[in-house]
Amino acid sequence: MIVTDRPKAGSPRRRAAALLTAAILLCAAPAFAKPRTNAVRLWTTWDQNYFYAAFDISDPDIQGESKAANAPVGDDDAVALYFQADRATGQTLSPASYRMIVSAAGGAQFAVGSEEGWQQKNIITFKYAVRLDGTLNDDQDDDTRFQVEVAVPWKEMGITPDIGAAVGFNIAVQMRGENSGSVSLSPDVKTEADRDNPSKWQELWLRAAVQPIAINSPGRVMCNRILAHAPIVDGRILPSEYAEKNVLQIAKPPVDAARHVIRDFPIEDLVFGVYHLDFASGPEGAASQAAYVHKPLGGFGPWFDPSTIRWHHAQLLDAQRAGIDVVLPVFDGGGEERIAALAAALGDMTALGQGVPHVGLLLKAEKGADRQRTWSIIRRFCELVSPRYLAQVRLPQSRGGQSALPVFVRGELALTQEDRDWFDRQAAEAFGLRLLWVAGGGSRTAAPAADGFAANSRETGWSLDESGWIKVAAVTPGCAGGERLLARAAGETYQSAWAAVIEKKPDWVLIDSFNDWRDGSEIAESYEYGLLYIDATAIQSSRFNGQREYAAKYLSSFVPREIAPGTLCTARANVRNAGTKPWKVTDRVRFTYRWYQGGRLYSQGVAAVPLQKDIPVNGSGQISIGVAPLDTDKDPLPAGEWLLVFDLLTPDGRTFSSQGDHPLAVAVTIGDPPALSAELLSAEIPPLMMPSETYTALVTLRNDGSTAWSTGGSVGVVLTAYADADGGRKVLETWTAPIPEETLPGRIVTAQVPVSIKPSTALANKRIMIEARLTADGKAAGAETCRPLVASALTAPAQWAPSLTPPSRPLAGLEYGKAAKFAIDVLNKGPQTWSGDARLTADLYSIDGRLLLANAGTGKLRRGIKAGEKLTANVELKAPFYPGQYVVLWTVRAGDTDTSLQPLGGSGDAVYMQYLTVTAPGLEVVDLSAALDSDVLASEANPADGQFGDGGASFAADLLPPLVVPSPTPSRLHPVGMFENQSGDAAAARWISFAWPSRKDGEKNAVAAKGQTIAVTPGSYARAHILAAASGDAEEAEFGLIYGGAGQKAKARVGGWPAPGEGDIVAYRTALRMTPAGPEAKPAFLYDVVIPVDPSQQLSAIRLPENAAIVVLAMTLEKPAPQNSKKK
Repeated sequence: MIVTDRPKAGSPRRRAAALLTAAILLCAAPAFAKPRTNAVRLWTTWDQNYFYAAFDISDPDIQGESKAANAPVGDDDAVALYFQADRATGQTLSPASYRMIVSAAGGAQFAVGSEEGWQQKNIITFKYAVRLDGTLNDDQDDDTRFQVEVAVPWKEMGITPDIGAAVGFNIAVQMRGENSGSVSLSPDVKTEADRDNPSKWQELWLRAAVQPIAINSPGRVMCNRILAHAPIVDGRILPSEYAEKNVLQIAKPPVDAARHVIRDFPIEDLVFGVYHLDFASGPEGAASQAAYVHKPLGGFGPWFDPSTIRWHHAQLLDAQRAGIDVVLPVFDGGGEERIAALAAALGDMTALGQGVPHVGLLLKAEKGADRQRTWSIIRRFCELVSPRYLAQVRLPQSRGGQSALPVFVRGELALTQEDRDWFDRQAAEAFGLRLLWVAGGGSRTAAPAADGFAANSRETGWSLDESGWIKVAAVTPGCAGGERLLARAAGETYQSAWAAVIEKKPDWVLIDSFNDWRDGSEIAESYEYGLLYIDATAIQSSRFNGQREYAAKYLSSFVPREIAPGTLCTARANVRNAGTKPWKVTDRVRFTYRWYQGGRLYSQGVAAVPLQKDIPVNGSGQISIGVAPLDTDKDPLPAGEWLLVFDLLTPDGRTFSSQGDHPLAVAVTIGDPPALSAELLSAEIPPLMMPSETYTALVTLRNDGSTAWSTGGSVGVVLTAYADADGGRKVLETWTAPIPEETLPGRIVTAQVPVSIKPSTALANKRIMIEARLTADGKAAGAETCRPLVASALTAPAQWAPSLTPPSRPLAGLEYGKAAKFAIDVLNKGPQTWSGDARLTADLYSIDGRLLLANAGTGKLRRGIKAGEKLTANVELKAPFYPGQYVVLWTVRAGDTDTSLQPLGGSGDAVYMQYLTVTAPGLEVVDLSAALDSDVLASEANPADGQFGDGGASFAADLLPPLVVPSPTPSRLHPVGMFENQSGDAAAARWISFAWPSRKDGEKNAVAAKGQTIAVTPGSYARAHILAAASGDAEEAEFGLIYGGAGQKAKARVGGWPAPGEGDIVAYRTALRMTPAGPEAKPAFLYDVVIPVDPSQQLSAIRLPENAAIVVLAMTLEKPAPQNSKKK
């Protein structure tokens, strides 16, 4: 027995056994981790060609340099096999002596004995493989083991294998990372010189495949022949290749503490995204949306509203897809309803089983604000966002080891050491957190106590600031806000920025921005780029994470700070899959832990818990595990300060951290916690409450005290609703609930609290705050016993919560004159019965989100749909007279109220949106392909391609249609006036679509007006719509309409591309122009030039003006609408 110098605290075996049983029950029968041993396990087998051996070598610090075959191994961590072919027992080597040695670094050498010692013999017939469960040559982490598999050819040793044959044999394992020297299979080998003395070796006896018993007699190693197939030499030790009954073990001496110390765990590598939510919506926003440099995918319909759950739902899914760990909402204390909607969306996504990114804060600092004002903003933000979703970065032990909320700062903020100490005290008292400050790059003087600085990345696309202890890089894909203009250069700017940043190896990367379409800095979905930058970010964030198959980010954790010896406690962590492979339940990715003290590893933990659900790449989930403070022998660890390190295991049992990942390290005291102590883990409050309705709030807490809570006993929870009033709180309502079941120390329990607000409360307070506290003997416990949690909720007189399930086969297109009939499932997710008239309605929008036709489709719903009831509604949708691309929005309507679109009234499934391409006779697209003679478009990839205005300027092709439309049948047809806030004739023109020309470099895309005659399909038309612009100021132009053989003049104004004039109908605008040197921050306009046509005659051609300053990009003829057409 090897005795290590671990600390002891007696041996209460019965208590440990009971604790072990509880761990099994709590963790749903997980696989047990093997106790930490310092040993070598080895297996052997043979066939006619090879001797096979496999080694499992425990090693907390794997070291080695040799990586080549047929090369010296030196003193690496290695395994050596010795053979004496003639069974001679002399004391010196001979030509019948052979050695094969394999390094943990992957190198190997085959050698033959001689009087002078070992002589290398270069051969190609040996096989070997090495697998590491650890990192090579890194004494700052804790490795677990390395495994070696070898196949030594009998022929190279002149041995003819046969049943009953024997040869001299020994195994030695070199130990470089732990203790110098080696250990040997033969107990007679005690020194380095003994290793080369065949008389001290043992014998290897070859046996048949099946033996009645497995006995290794003294001095002999019994080796069974392979039973079926030879082992595949790949470093994997499989039961199908090596019989477990033939395992041998070599003890290793205890690890020298002075040679292997874990000094610190670094801060988590994280990717942050600046998350804007201050967008104006509805009529207020319509005036400014056309000036956005880029347009959000889906446009600006009623669904584009940051005060709704569904808006954040879509944004957060994209952030997760991009590999963003933490979103940073920009918050200055205003717009609380948008933060509340964000928090509600996070809860909604969690309830749907979707992973979510976590939330930090980008504080928009007020100039001259004192720290009390700044703290009030931070506190309010944390109260609005559940602690479950707040990013909690674990600090290195050298910096205290606490959890900290990252706060990035925009604007002026004074932050001295005195200031930050004051903020830390407030945050610790309120939330049990510290604050991590990242100030702007120009704030080093004003904020010397900041942890890091994020410098401006908008000059070159990236920046790196190393002046704080956290190295912060920033990247941006491009921007055109204010005086700054950074070209995207067809994605090259972004790609180069990431490449430069990754090479510098920062701790954190800030993406500026995630979703600011206004200045064109977004990576979020847009009509111009679709998901291009989301997916590019996913690739780059994976590179930043090391592109490891298995990698994790610990976004927050809930671990007891003090544990009584021998007490089983439940810990939770929110983890994101930052690797390149999904974590599948069937793959048995497991969660485990280890105990350290003074940098030394003392226990691997009692159990490893398998994941309970799949977590995809970039997805996240919450994992729970029962933590037992036991040592290797299952004895309780002694009282004191300990480091509890959580890690994940790959399917083959290797720790993620051994592959270069950062584990989660938490400082824990093993001691004597007070009788009553708890941690509130979450308070799930309905985001919207109506008077006189009863809801269920879920309060989850852990018993961190030393006394069990009994069912119906003195311990419970209380929820207090309050409103801010005169700098204090006005209590509105209180609700209580007991602990529902017996809860042992360390266990987690969820209390269900019935809540109902009075009509007077709802009438007087649109928003209420709700505080959750622990109660004992009917009184609220103080913060020192259990820190309270605060959540927010909206109140409303009445509001429905519908959920719509689309048809299994979504509608792809629609044809005029044919009604589409299908079914939509409707679920009442709210607490009340729908008492009024309810119906499904479909409103028709243009693809930029402007309403064209209300009630384009309908579906009847019966009265009195009860809470939780689900029914199927048959609906009918008819196509408009005009072809093009449209958005159909299905909602549940009660009277004149659109219940699906009320703030916080529904989740992401409260509406059903369809993108449709409509085939209809109302428009005739004129084919201009034969007449195209000019190139007036240029892309960022080739900015000198086009020519239209002065100095070689042209339209920015990347910003023009055809846009990326998420339609199952995309079309080149795009409506007039996209994103514009126009009225009158311009608004009516929204029904008109142009088939936009190709945007490819080098292709002609316009017709210079030189009096050409353009043939059209003869027919009756009401108007001709011409997509055109003049290269300077507006031009008064004379067109010709040709009916049969007769012509008719038609005068029309063609707007100038720099700016529209009175009466001009803007067909499309871009915020930028293109010049040979790149984009220019000047807008450019194209117009719908409308020419009335006599529908009583057959139009056969249109003659263009003789004015080369005018270019035409497309032409559409509008047919007279029938009397009963649904146009507007």
